[in-house]
Amino acid sequence: MRSPAREAGIKILFEAPLAAYGLIEESLTRSMLGNLIKNAIEASAIKTEVTVRVLLHEDKIEITIHNPAEIPELIQDTFFEKYTTAKKSGGTGIGTYSAKLMAEVQKGGLRFTTSAREGTTLYIDLLIDTDAIQSEEGGGV
Repeated sequence: MRSPAREAGIKILFEAPLAAYGLIEESLTRSMLGNLIKNAIEASAIKTEVTVRVLLHEDKIEITIHNPAEIPELIQDTFFEKYTTAKKSGGTGIGTYSAKLMAEVQKGGLRFTTSAREGTTLYIDLLIDTDAIQSEEGGGV
């Protein structure tokens, strides 16, 4: 079985530090990221790129997912609301709504920027696990 990205010739690029420790619930984070990356692939034109980056800040981990397509203007204001959909085949309109809830229940957040010129970037903020970082550096218990 071939992946939708491969069938459409879409490259998925990942950029991340060697280690990032977040205060996360693994299954929620996996579901949230899987859904958002799938949406980015489905919104992309053939032979483009979807980029996923993990950035470490002092107090948070920021994950960005970028694709070259603009979110349709008609749904930009309601993008994270229940049943909002761009009318794609098989879409229920609960994907971005549930992703936002998954980020918020982990004391994080989800937002986006979009334009025809720059495409769409989703920003997922999650809390950093400072205890794990201190332990790795020898400063913690």
